[in-house]
Amino acid sequence: MTTTIRSLLMSWRSKGFIDQEIYKKLYISDGELPRSYGLPKIHKTNTPLRIIISCINSPFYKLAVFLKDIINKSLNIKEKFGHIKNSYELVKRINGLELPEDYKIVSLDISSMYSNIPMELVVNSVLSRWSEMEKNTSIPLQEFKRAISIILESAYFRFNDEYYEQIFGLPMGSPLSPILADLVIQDLENSIFSNLRVHMSFYYRYVDDIVLAAPKDEINNILDSFNAYHERIKFTIDHGDELGVTFLDVKLLYDGGGIMFV
Repeated sequence: MTTTIRSLLMSWRSKGFIDQEIYKKLYISDGELPRSYGLPKIHKTNTPLRIIISCINSPFYKLAVFLKDIINKSLNIKEKFGHIKNSYELVKRINGLELPEDYKIVSLDISSMYSNIPMELVVNSVLSRWSEMEKNTSIPLQEFKRAISIILESAYFRFNDEYYEQIFGLPMGSPLSPILADLVIQDLENSIFSNLRVHMSFYYRYVDDIVLAAPKDEINNILDSFNAYHERIKFTIDHGDELGVTFLDVKLLYDGGGIMFV
């Protein structure tokens, strides 16, 4: 991994794609293999563990941050449709909102998002936005794709002194993975909502968690539409209980007079 990234950086410097200052900033003399641990999901039944992989000081960490910053400068992702940055923003946007009697609030969750996003969808997402990205870099498209591929193919980590390779999807823990995943899910949303003829009172997403309000008899159709986008990207649904639905760290309550939160 270290040798591959060094060779890439040397090639970029010799061809004038990056200057000496950036080369020195991205250069690595050694690195640590990412390590894995688990954090409990206390809001989930049976408290399953969320797998966390720390990539700090790994050979590809600096390059991943560099590419992420280029994409981030090029795209105003936080203003995209339905994006929220925390539960506080969700409460601010829909607190007190009244829903029609035949509407229902549900939440959707992408099953193991990072490890199920295909490389071809990542490439398509980058290609469709390249006209904006190229304004913020002197690296050609083919070299940019090559760098992304190197990082996505370097998904190794250790756990309890055993060594593993993530064999599909975006590397968990890489600084580049969240922004690439967001681009792919944005494209998924654009595709679905351009064809889905259902009125939703609201739709918001935080990373891989979605909350929406739609007619009760259309909920299954909405879920089917999301699950039909790609065979690897699958969504589960939570109908909540008789009071409402839990989303992030709040519960959305609806009593017929307006949405409230606890």
